[in-house]
Amino acid sequence: MKTYYYYYRDSKRAPIITVCLIKDGYDIARGVTIRSPLDLLEKSEGRKYAKKYAKKALARKHLGIKASSGAINRPEVFAILLTALDPKGNSVMLTEDDHIFDFKSTFNPQLTEFEKKLLRKAR
Repeated sequence: MKTYYYYYRDSKRAPIITVCLIKDGYDIARGVTIRSPLDLLEKSEGRKYAKKYAKKALARKHLGIKASSGAINRPEVFAILLTALDPKGNSVMLTEDDHIFDFKSTFNPQLTEFEKKLLRKAR
């Protein structure tokens, strides 16, 4: 099992979204932590929660339960997504595949081009 992290940042380059991908054989899980303006999360805490959500997706899949959970639907979170920049500095809303996060925890998610490259590089 391999774990990968990457971040979406605000215009000040502060990480506001932490993404954890876990690759377990052919299975891939994604966990997402989105920092609220009220949160005082450290980078390590964002990683901890994102990994927790990715592991949850793997566990749910192995139990035969719906593999996506934790719908992202709070208005303040959407406002954060509008300000987030991907690792190349592009708006999250303008990624090449119109990708936006729908769940905190997803099993075998539709990978972004960046995630595909990240997993290919890591082989």
